Amino acid sequence: MKQLYISILFITLLIPLGGLAQTDKAQADAAIHQLLTSKPLVENWHSPIDIEGKKLKKTNERGIWRVQGKCFQISSLRSDFYVTQSENGYQPVFNRKYPMESFVNLLQNRIIDNHHIVLLTHHQYGKVKKEIRIPMQILFDVFGRTMNLYSSVTSIDTLTTTAVLIFHHPKLNYIHMLDINTKTINIFENEGEITADFYTNIPQNNIKSLFKYEK
Repeated sequence: MKQLYISILFITLLIPLGGLAQTDKAQADAAIHQLLTSKPLVENWHSPIDIEGKKLKKTNERGIWRVQGKCFQISSLRSDFYVTQSENGYQPVFNRKYPMESFVNLLQNRIIDNHHIVLLTHHQYGKVKKEIRIPMQILFDVFGRTMNLYSSVTSIDTLTTTAVLIFHHPKLNYIHMLDINTKTINIFENEGEITADFYTNIPQNNIKSLFKYEK
């Protein structure tokens, strides 16, 4: 039943931007809200870590390598992640000494032991705003299997971190976007809360316009 529900949602989103009925967009946004808030965290799905065949790029941090991924329309939105080498091979970086690299890995679903919470302000069609508070892993469980992840940490200091996380459906060509503004200390807290504005079912025509998306 759940598979049918998701398929119906995807069919709705096949309508191009110019022909997307107002009711379709409103219903699609509401369906995403219902899906996220009703799904229990029964799985802990993570993006496969396959470094073979990838290009390891040196960084300015000693012992830290960037696994080069792909960019999404603009150079700063990327699927890269960061690793360090150990006796057991390459492992994703998650260390207070490297906050930027660690947060990128968190957004790219590379951290196995992820107990973070996301507090989302879901901006739905018709200027409707609803709060969602769920385990961060639910986002990856729901969207990560069928959508590609791209992220950009736009600023980070001892107090605040800002970033963008995009889920892009490569076949249906729409995105969900998190515009993140959160406390840096929460990145390394157990069940640390990550706050973001959340926009869904956005037809992907020009990614640059999304950063001017009206809140």
